[in-house]
This record gives sequence, structure tokens and C-alpha cells, in this order.
Amino acid sequence: SNFNTNDIIVHFSNYPILNIKNNATDYLTQLSFNLYPNPSNENTKITFMLTKSSNVKLELINTLGNPITKIVENNFNEGWQTINLNTSGLSDGIYYCKMTVNSNTITKKLIVSH
Repeated sequence: SNFNTNDIIVHFSNYPILNIKNNATDYLTQLSFNLYPNPSNENTKITFMLTKSSNVKLELINTLGNPITKIVENNFNEGWQTINLNTSGLSDGIYYCKMTVNSNTITKKLIVSH
């Protein structure tokens, strides 16, 4: 190997000079959402950004992996989206918010504390 232990290797998914773009990698790096506030007392805002119009499904899941409720399942236009989640009826504890966009899934932990 030509690398030393202190060398830093940087990989770019876009190569703008050659106009090459890795669509699969770009889409997966764009798949993200935020839960605020977290821990939640009564309400949590779920925000996410879509790079193109997509089918989005948001579910709330308990620690055993069982679905508690489907928050939303709908087609959304590209751009920033905000969904309000009322957590006042949930017991204190740890839950998971699962977001599926066009068959790609990401899950984040949500803590409910009243």
C-alpha cells in the first residue's frame, strides 16, 4: 500500500469535472429526516427533504419492532416537508420512527418523556 497510517482518504460521490454522478449513492445520502424536539413531551416535528416527488411512509414502532401507528403514507412533492406527530397519548419510553421512501428505509429513535 502507498498509504501511511496518518493519511486521510476522501471519496466524492460526485465528479463535477467529468459530469459523472452516482445516482444510487446520492439518493441514499439524501434520505434523512429529523425529529424535533427529541425527547418529546407532547408534539414532535418530523422534517425531511425530498430531491424528487416520492411516495413516503412514516410509521411509529415500539422497541419490539411492532408498528404502533402509521403517521402518514402519501405522495409528496420535492422540497422540504414537515409532519406533526402528537406524542401526548404515548407512554414514556423509547420508540422508533421509520421512514420509507420509494422502498428505501431509514429509522430514528424517538424518546417520549412527559
